[in-house]
Amino acid sequence: MGNSLGPAAVGPLCCAQCSDGDMEVQLITIPLKEQFEFDAVPKQELEVPKVEKAEEPKVEKPKVVKPKVEYTPVQPNPVSITITFQKKDGGVHLANFRQRPLGFTYIPHNAKRGGCCSAPKFTGKYEIKTVSEQAQAKHIEPGMIITHIENSPIGVVNDKWEFDDLLQRASMKLPVVAAG
Repeated sequence: MGNSLGPAAVGPLCCAQCSDGDMEVQLITIPLKEQFEFDAVPKQELEVPKVEKAEEPKVEKPKVVKPKVEYTPVQPNPVSITITFQKKDGGVHLANFRQRPLGFTYIPHNAKRGGCCSAPKFTGKYEIKTVSEQAQAKHIEPGMIITHIENSPIGVVNDKWEFDDLLQRASMKLPVVAAG
């Protein structure tokens, strides 16, 4: 069989059995045009129902309600001053004062005395002389030495009036509480 398949020839192969038992293959060619011929069907227009776009539901935005905030003025921390004392045993004592009067009296500390006839030598330090109940509550005792006022060391002060002024300026910011 010398037939070759060309582009226009397509078809099924047919097998038939020969009388001698050999298989013989025959090629049947059918032109494409004939193979796929069918009656023309008129094009039908399908009616597609119109789908109307649904309205989106109206969603109201939630109203933002700002909470009413009432401000009450904050009272500042009570004003205070800190005075550092040296105890008789050499230890350090801090006392925090929030009101005036401070509750103690002081005198110049005379650490070194001269001979029997000489005046005491002033050291520039001040010693607690008397204490009230208010100062006793802060563990202040007679004989303690004032070493710092508001973290400022007390150096050698020329005179008692200068020290008085220093202590008074620091304590002026404190409220006065009448002794009762």
